[in-house]
Amino acid sequence: MPEAVFHIELITPLGRLISTDALYIELPGEDGRLGIMAGHQPAIIGLEAGTLMLRDSAGQTTLWTIGRGHTTITPLGVTVVTREASPDTQTTKPTA
Repeated sequence: MPEAVFHIELITPLGRLISTDALYIELPGEDGRLGIMAGHQPAIIGLEAGTLMLRDSAGQTTLWTIGRGHTTITPLGVTVVTREASPDTQTTKPTA
C-alpha cells in the first residue's frame, strides 16, 4: 500500500522555495525536533534555526538549513515560514 503524502511549502521573504508533496518532514521546533507525516494534528509551532529534512513522494531526502520562524499544520498540508533558508549539499538516494 502506498504511503500517504501531504503538501509542504517553504516560504521566505524571497518567495516560495519549496512547493511539493512529501512523505515526511522533520523540523527544529522550539521544544525539540518535530516529525510530521500525513494526518498530523493541526497546529502552529515556533521553529528554531536548524535543519529541515524533507522526504519527498519519490523517497528522495533533502536537507535545508532554515532560520527561526513558524510552521502551520492543517489538513491541507504544512507551511513553513522563515526569514532565511538554503539547501544543504547533502541529498540521499530514495529509500526502499
